[in-house]
Amino acid sequence: MNENYFSIRKFRSLGLLALFALVACGPTVKLSPLAASQKFHSVAIFPPTFPEAVQREKVLFIHKALASELQSAGFSVLDERIVTQVCLTPECPDFRVLAERYGVDGYVRLSMESTTRANFVAGYYNAVAGRLELLNRELQQVAEVEHTESDRGGVVFNSGQLIQGVISQVKSGSAEAQNDLASKFARTIVSKLPNADKGVSSDQLEENLVEIRSASLKPLRRPAYEICVDATPASMAALILDRRKFLLREISPGHYCGAYRADEIASRELGVEVRSPYGAAVRQVVNGPKIESCDLEGRLRAETEAKGARLIFECLQLGDDSKSVVGTCPEAPRRCGTPKFIIYRAPAEEGPFLRVAETTGTIWNDRMVGVTPSTVYGVIALDQSGTISRPVSARFIAPADGKGAEISNAQGVK
Repeated sequence: MNENYFSIRKFRSLGLLALFALVACGPTVKLSPLAASQKFHSVAIFPPTFPEAVQREKVLFIHKALASELQSAGFSVLDERIVTQVCLTPECPDFRVLAERYGVDGYVRLSMESTTRANFVAGYYNAVAGRLELLNRELQQVAEVEHTESDRGGVVFNSGQLIQGVISQVKSGSAEAQNDLASKFARTIVSKLPNADKGVSSDQLEENLVEIRSASLKPLRRPAYEICVDATPASMAALILDRRKFLLREISPGHYCGAYRADEIASRELGVEVRSPYGAAVRQVVNGPKIESCDLEGRLRAETEAKGARLIFECLQLGDDSKSVVGTCPEAPRRCGTPKFIIYRAPAEEGPFLRVAETTGTIWNDRMVGVTPSTVYGVIALDQSGTISRPVSARFIAPADGKGAEISNAQGVK
């Protein structure tokens, strides 16, 4: 019985070997008569389809690998974001827009057919299968490449190398191994396409020429700033802030703008980037507005009154008004522009804090509430530019002798 069992397993392994030997042949290439006369340099890759037999993540990875391999082969590849704006579906009924607006010479369509991962007792077999089409501006097929990229190994495939066979079988299931196979698949199918037209170097092509003529920053009526860039039309412009990109809208040919809160960009080094539809990019530094928020820490004092409380902003000069300074200041008063103070009140330190008042003066009287040992005030300063200060608080505490109430020192609210 054991002999029959091992005979069956051996037969199955031999059968898999024979099958893998058949499917491991090279790519099938078909060239139409148009291939002799058509020249391609700039191409757009149609959005991917997601067959049930292939994981979505793998399809997306292969599409990115395809774009990289096309560029390595000398093709200029239209930015994926532009393609998806025009092509709402993989069929892309408005494909002519890409040729008319961005000057593509043709289109690339990748159809993934299957992926295979087979692990058996004495070996493994992984494969990626798909079909690549190169189409001209009229969507006529110029070239077609069908290919199955495979990788195999294990004990059976490494006869006489037991340890190495086991190691290769373990590694075959890793994400890195799967991505390597997908990248090799993309490299192989691109290598079988007609050569890219290299009559003009890519850095001299009109579609790769992009420039920034000027960049400006101006305040808006509300507490915000508008950033505008004058650059090459039909490009993609963005504000770069802390390694993040925020797209600027092209409101007229070559004029890109966006509005941002003042506190987002105040006193920071900003960058603007303009990128051509085919990936060439230029950057320029733009200095953010020099806005200093009003620092209230150590400047807030509270006093009890017969019917409430009083908040006082000490040693704080509002704008150029020296008369706004309150208190005896051991050092020069802190300048604070012309802010608006927003005041919150809570019955206890844990809240809830409710907004109770706004004031532009350095003294504010609260007549609406009796002072209790747990009352807490929180204050922020809002600059005309929209910049918000760090909040500070003042908390009432009960004294040891029980007479009245005392005020704690102002402190930053966490």
